[in-house]
Amino acid sequence: MCHLLWKASDERLLPERVYIAPHAPSFVLADMHDEAQLRKLDAEFRAIWNSTRATVELARNMFQGFAAFETTMRPAPTVDVGGKMVVSEMPPLRSRDDRFTAITRLRLVMEDPGQLLANSVASYIIDQLSEHGNRPAAVFIPGFTNVTYPARQPPKS
Repeated sequence: MCHLLWKASDERLLPERVYIAPHAPSFVLADMHDEAQLRKLDAEFRAIWNSTRATVELARNMFQGFAAFETTMRPAPTVDVGGKMVVSEMPPLRSRDDRFTAITRLRLVMEDPGQLLANSVASYIIDQLSEHGNRPAAVFIPGFTNVTYPARQPPKS
């Protein structure tokens, strides 16, 4: 999600300002017209933001002189057949035909309980949409674009 928000902002959104809060209240589009619900959500989101941000600022003030944490958006290391065989973050696809990395990404999401299956392709699709002016029809999707699948056969009786 952080990568999606960063790319959607044309890389202007500061990574240290993005908090993914799984315990935050859900936002329902129908609430857009309910002023009372919007005020309630605004207060809840501000409370989450303020308490999270307060911890960051507290740590910066309390532990000056110690190594600081820095949120960064940097490219993940690339992988090659015969190269690095352990990854701790999602390696980027070098091209739309980079099958080795695509399968490595799938393995990563299956082995890391903190990942969702969709993460194996999400950053690639987000990057492609960004590079193609947010036009889904212009995005090449490996395994789907320019692939002719056999027609479905009716079940045998």
